[in-house]
Amino acid sequence: MPRQDDNIFPTGLDLEVLSRDIQTISSADAVAAFFARLGYNTNARLKQTPANLGMAAEGTSRPIRNVELIADHEGFLQVYLFELTSVTVTHTRALARAFKNRVGDQLLVLTSDYETLDFVLLEKYLPADESGATPMTQKQVSRRPRVLTVNRRNASPVQLRVLRRFTWTEPDPFAQYDKLVSAYTVADWSEEYFNNHALFSDYFLKERLPGEPQWREQSKPAYLTLKGLYRRAPSQFAQTDFPSLVQQIFEPIFGHLGFALVRPPKSSEQPTLPHFLLQSPGGGPTLATCQAYRWNRNLDGKDDKDPERPDENPSATVVSLLEKGESRWAVVTNGKLWRLYSAEAHSRATNYYEIDLQEILAETGAAASSPGDAFPFFWLLFRREAFTEQETDWDGGRLKLSFLDLLLRQSQQYAKELGESLKRRVFEDIFPHLAQGLITYIRAQAERQTEFDEVQLASIFQGTLTLLYRLLFLLYAESRNLLPVREVRGYFEGSLARLKQEIAARAGSIEDERWERVRHSYTGRSS
Repeated sequence: MPRQDDNIFPTGLDLEVLSRDIQTISSADAVAAFFARLGYNTNARLKQTPANLGMAAEGTSRPIRNVELIADHEGFLQVYLFELTSVTVTHTRALARAFKNRVGDQLLVLTSDYETLDFVLLEKYLPADESGATPMTQKQVSRRPRVLTVNRRNASPVQLRVLRRFTWTEPDPFAQYDKLVSAYTVADWSEEYFNNHALFSDYFLKERLPGEPQWREQSKPAYLTLKGLYRRAPSQFAQTDFPSLVQQIFEPIFGHLGFALVRPPKSSEQPTLPHFLLQSPGGGPTLATCQAYRWNRNLDGKDDKDPERPDENPSATVVSLLEKGESRWAVVTNGKLWRLYSAEAHSRATNYYEIDLQEILAETGAAASSPGDAFPFFWLLFRREAFTEQETDWDGGRLKLSFLDLLLRQSQQYAKELGESLKRRVFEDIFPHLAQGLITYIRAQAERQTEFDEVQLASIFQGTLTLLYRLLFLLYAESRNLLPVREVRGYFEGSLARLKQEIAARAGSIEDERWERVRHSYTGRSS
């Protein structure tokens, strides 16, 4: 079988993974063939037993029907297949604990029937120290399972993109493991092509932006140039020092986006300065500030692995820069991730728009020679024209707004209108419906037509409010991924997100028939 050592894939080029490729994974041999096709060394495939793996605990070994070592790269990165009686959160966590003290990194494939496949990466992390131990105490590395659950017959576009990123393209197992961690980050994105942290409206980005005239503008030359720059990005830039990264990545990219990259003069009076100012090539006002960091550096806190700025917190620094008012927009990037921050955002630190540029440039197959659907989400929002102000009609007047300013204001206006509409529906339609449900339940329990006095009605009113606000809290938390709603075999099973999907499926897509279909599917006593 093919193996990574044969160098069948050029570094940085991912193999195209289609729905039909996942549909064929219906046996242990098919799992091995899938990873062999992705470039893993499956010559080491070997039948195992729980005892061989040191899984002595009955709770861990009992559900295991079959276990195989599918691929092995000198013990540093291994792929195991576990056929279980059932795949549950408990079983997954037990397997993660069983691998805790083993050398190397592991990717597990869990299944009970080959209809659903769980790809589980055992990610290493240092747990927070809450024991009060001294700094001299060595923290013990733990493993947490990061799970991608895939319906074999109906893999989603995001799942296919993640599995494509499993392709072995890196020079060693350690870099490949880092690539797998990055792939699971893609799985956590809220949308298919971007990660919008409440900066813009998802509706505007997905539905309105592709209809803009700029969407059809020719971005192919920039796409092909940037694709060439990123062809070997992980292996080439992981150890590159910052000055070299500026020359090899940032200056060429910003040049193709239409910017001049200007270093601000150092000042003792202003200790916090942007790393760069983004201006038009011919000079003029600053269009945006830019904080640029080493490849794949942590953008949400300090990073001890950054030799230049280990104590700098990018998300805090960008807030300070936006408060100074030099520019309404800021770009923060580590080469791989590119973020937009706005001075007009509700939360300058946590509201941002993010693109994984390495990911969207990894298109292969038929899509490799054209920008496709993903690249415009980067090109339109990060190029110079997006920051350049123009006279625009807005709210009955003429204002100087950039494309990004207008997109932000349209998003805020849409959110406000949606909020007002939702408020009306909640208190005019949903609240009476919930209250009637409580009344019906009380009468059913009493088995008679109960009449209510003022005290009882007040109690029902308060109970309805409590239920309503708890539902709204859960809906908000799930929509913002504050709850593990993507944990398919865990929280999702009892979530409101699942209930919404079930109701939407039963209602169908024909608007005139929805309410009748819902009434037919659910009775007054449905729970």
